[in-house]
Amino acid sequence: MPQKNSADIIFQTSFFDKFPVPIWIYNKLTKRFIYLNKEALSKIGYLKDEFLNLKFDKIVQTGAKGKKQSQSDSYNITTKSGEFLAAMVSSLNIPENADLQMDVLTIVFSKDDKFDSESESVSILEKNLLENKRQLELLKKIQTIFQTSHDLSSVFKNVYEILHEYLGGLENIRVNLFLYDKEQNGLISEEYFGLSRFGKKGHAQPIGYSISGICFKEARPIIINDCSKTDLIPKKYVNQLKLKSSVSVPIIFKGNPTGVLRIDDLKSKNAFQNSDVELFMLIAEQLGVVIENARLIEQQKEALESIEMVDKIYRETIANAQGLAYSFNFETQDYEFIAEECKQIFGIPAEKFTREKLNEIIKERVVVDPLGPFDIHEYKKLFEEGLRDRFQVHFKIIMPDGERKWISDFALPIKDTETGVVKGYHGIMEDITVQKRNELVNEVLLQISSAIHSASTLDELYPLIHQALSKIIDTQNFYIALLDSGKKLISFPYANDLHDPPPWESIPSSNPESLTAMLLKEQQTVLYYEEDLNKIFEKGENEIWGIWAKCWLGATLSIKGVPIGVIGVQSYDDPYCYNEEDRVFLQSVAEQVAIAVASKQSEDEIKKKNEQLRQSNREKDKLFSIVAHDLRSPFHSILGLTEIMMEDAAILEKTEIEDYSKEIHKSASALFKFLENLLLWARMQQGAITVEPSANELKKMVDRNIEFLTNNLNWKKIEIINKISAGIFVIADSEIFNIILRNLISNAVKFTHRGGRIEIFSSSEISGFVTVSVKDNGIGVSKSNLDKLFRIDAKVSTAGTEGESSSGLGLLLCKELIEKMGGKIWAESKPNSGSTFHINIPAEK
Repeated sequence: MPQKNSADIIFQTSFFDKFPVPIWIYNKLTKRFIYLNKEALSKIGYLKDEFLNLKFDKIVQTGAKGKKQSQSDSYNITTKSGEFLAAMVSSLNIPENADLQMDVLTIVFSKDDKFDSESESVSILEKNLLENKRQLELLKKIQTIFQTSHDLSSVFKNVYEILHEYLGGLENIRVNLFLYDKEQNGLISEEYFGLSRFGKKGHAQPIGYSISGICFKEARPIIINDCSKTDLIPKKYVNQLKLKSSVSVPIIFKGNPTGVLRIDDLKSKNAFQNSDVELFMLIAEQLGVVIENARLIEQQKEALESIEMVDKIYRETIANAQGLAYSFNFETQDYEFIAEECKQIFGIPAEKFTREKLNEIIKERVVVDPLGPFDIHEYKKLFEEGLRDRFQVHFKIIMPDGERKWISDFALPIKDTETGVVKGYHGIMEDITVQKRNELVNEVLLQISSAIHSASTLDELYPLIHQALSKIIDTQNFYIALLDSGKKLISFPYANDLHDPPPWESIPSSNPESLTAMLLKEQQTVLYYEEDLNKIFEKGENEIWGIWAKCWLGATLSIKGVPIGVIGVQSYDDPYCYNEEDRVFLQSVAEQVAIAVASKQSEDEIKKKNEQLRQSNREKDKLFSIVAHDLRSPFHSILGLTEIMMEDAAILEKTEIEDYSKEIHKSASALFKFLENLLLWARMQQGAITVEPSANELKKMVDRNIEFLTNNLNWKKIEIINKISAGIFVIADSEIFNIILRNLISNAVKFTHRGGRIEIFSSSEISGFVTVSVKDNGIGVSKSNLDKLFRIDAKVSTAGTEGESSSGLGLLLCKELIEKMGGKIWAESKPNSGSTFHINIPAEK
């Protein structure tokens, strides 16, 4: 596909994108679209990237019904959604690009086989296109000058002549160029577009006191339609040169004004339009690049002269240069001279050092010059074209003994003063390993610091730390260990290991066999090679965990002298994977890692405490709700019955008094039990209950609690059977365990019908625990309520079979009490089929 030059691109972006009629461009050879403006995109419904390179025939179908117009055809246009739009298309070839065709497209919906006319827009566009063809041709001519000539004087002369030809001749137009002079802080006029040698200076005009000065200062174009009516141009100057109109545009390079292009018309007022200003701005933009390049070339020439002078004394003074001095010859493609420091830096004698040898040991290359290539031969071309006057590259090498180094290579070209051909370059290589490492250390510390803020939890923070450290040391086998000083345990929340996959179990911090525990105790950073590890393990004081490492590096994580953990790396294959510099690095970074981990631990702890506080508040609110509800019911019963007995005592029968007394007693008993549970709950929340476990025979404890509830059992005529065998002992606090048993048996009695049956039995299916089960054949619990039995935020309150009250607090107590003793509680039930409540309790070993 023929390539568009930059003038085409400038033409499109400055003209097509602003026009309110849809426009596209396609390649007539390949029949593919290569450009479309914003209006075309909005009509057709495609995204730009989707539309470009689509086949012309996929979008456009000929033969649509419609009125044929001059230089226009009717088409059907297919939108992205599949809709057909009737379109009138007027085409125009792009100048000097025979393979490209520009289509000016007006899309309208067809109505009754008639098109809504937009011919006026098309006609205006075609008129403008003819004018812009001239502008495009002008831009191409000027751009060709810019690309083929680097001499500023000849560039200015040619541009001057082309502009005069385009605008109407020397007798009608005066073209001026003003360049900014930093020393005088003013604009210098380059007569006849700088035919005098660049750098020869005249008197500078002050900034801001003329049309050119204001244009430069404000970096904006200025049009004077009538020069006789402005104070910006002296009257004498206007009369002498017969100026009618004037336009000034700033010359800007990389956002900074460097000069002004001014064009005066000597014949007509109002001679310049906005389109002219846009054209002059494009030319001025290109001039800015040319002027800057000319300055660079001038500086290069001066530098080249200096280099030629330096080259004469180069070999005499080279021994005093810092780093490794050398000369490279492009003709021989190798080093013409290499200093003796070569062996010191690269470990290779100077006489054996070649470009090929250097390329063998280079493992990584970084170009410091952001615009520069990697290959020095590409620089040769840039040197000769004056686009570069030096190069600088950083590269990493591996020494014969395995040591890794970073080298800086800085060089200046050696040019033939007559031909300008680059013969080679002089350079200096320096060992910047320490500097590079310091940069990486700072980068790692910054990355860890950023990770503290970006990670929301410790689990997110650990891999970020791992990733940061991997920039400097080998972290294939990496772990972070944390010390729980309260539990005296070392946990491994994060580990990445090739041979021992995590998770790793916690180990006692007092374990003398662990290198991690030893490091926590001694609070230091250690580097152990294979021989060091052999000596340690031969003493028998430390145990090998998993695969034997050949190189081990670890650092203590401490906050204000208090150890909180360890960070460690190891290698199973390379006995010299880490060195003293790595040990120093890990020690320096360990403090930052410790701060990061401690910070996140504090945040996590605060979040945990806040959640516990919120949960506690929710539980207290629920408890107050339970208290308010469950105290009211028995009090109402007692108050109601005692009021009747008080008012009707004289007329009540003995049997009535007995019945009332029984009801009062039942309500008072329920109230007492509720208050007892409530007080126990309050003591638990305050942490006032301590567990004092001891061995207790299970059968005897169950028998005592059955006997305690004999009255309730006899009243409802319920049969209860203790199937637990004698001789089974559990480890439990007897007082707490009795409370749990009484609550479970009492609940079974409450929800079992008169004449029902309760069984209590045990099993030891779980190692180290005895399961005690209380089974009844009562009313049971629905599946939806079963999960709510042990939650304070989801109260399940059901009256007993004889109307006994139920607060639900008893089961909550059982859950907390059994968990305090290391057990758990759960239930199985079906409506009308009874319930079985199970508790696990540690068994006597």
